[in-house]
Amino acid sequence: MGDTMLQRFRPLLVTVLFMLGSPGVAQVAGEGGSTSFSFYPSVWFAKLKKLRTEIVDSVGSGPAIGEKVDLVDDFGTRDGPRTFPGFRAMVGYRGSLYLRGGYQELGFRGGTSVDRAFQFAGYTIPASTFVDTSASFDYFEAGLQYNLINSEDLKLGFLAEPKFMNLRIRVSGSGQEGTTGPVVPFYEKEEEFVIMPLLGLTLELRPFDFLGIRGEVKGLAIPNADALGLGVEGDLRAVDAEIGASFYLDDAIALTGGYRLFKFDFELEDGHPRSVDAKAEFQGWFAAIDLRF
Repeated sequence: MGDTMLQRFRPLLVTVLFMLGSPGVAQVAGEGGSTSFSFYPSVWFAKLKKLRTEIVDSVGSGPAIGEKVDLVDDFGTRDGPRTFPGFRAMVGYRGSLYLRGGYQELGFRGGTSVDRAFQFAGYTIPASTFVDTSASFDYFEAGLQYNLINSEDLKLGFLAEPKFMNLRIRVSGSGQEGTTGPVVPFYEKEEEFVIMPLLGLTLELRPFDFLGIRGEVKGLAIPNADALGLGVEGDLRAVDAEIGASFYLDDAIALTGGYRLFKFDFELEDGHPRSVDAKAEFQGWFAAIDLRF
């Protein structure tokens, strides 16, 4: 898959996991100390609800052309694994301050014969032309959580958790160069690295010893984010939310299920002749095992 997020952050990830899983952390937690460790392996039954792109570019001597295309509805990008594994790990201090980290990968592919002509990345794709597509999104997140309310039955916390995402979109087929050029095969690949500094809230309720209910929502909206070095040249918006219920087998292990939503909208490139906009939404049920030490 090329230079994925896991490859970019492999040294950091290995170091963090080594530190989180070290005997020292487990020993402090096990002796009733002030430090705790939690690990949440999970599977997400995610569906790609929409993936809209607008890639404007020029090919050869043709004009800069492109229009908004929904890769799901127009180009058939909807196939993929039924489950996407991921994880989250947390180190807590005195039950109020947590260092969080996690990883999630998503990938979809597909293809279809288009039902009308499309202008895409400098090409005009004629009606009834078959296009082949794939889209993958893998991200590592690391941040802090501070609980403003921290009791056994209620925890309300503030989150600051950036997502570091690698986005790869591929479309191939055949089309005219510009609007009047010859029909030729094309292969369009867009790969970008984007940082989304999300802020939000987390809530956890424990109405019974065996049952917990929790949820969190994070988001941001940044106009003209080019100067911030986040990997985009225009506007950046994102929302990440989930809600779930946990069945506690004991204080150290719980089975959790819930629903998760993640969507973003950003201008990756904002120039001439080339500009790239991307908008995606993923949602679906998830299941996890909560391990607390």
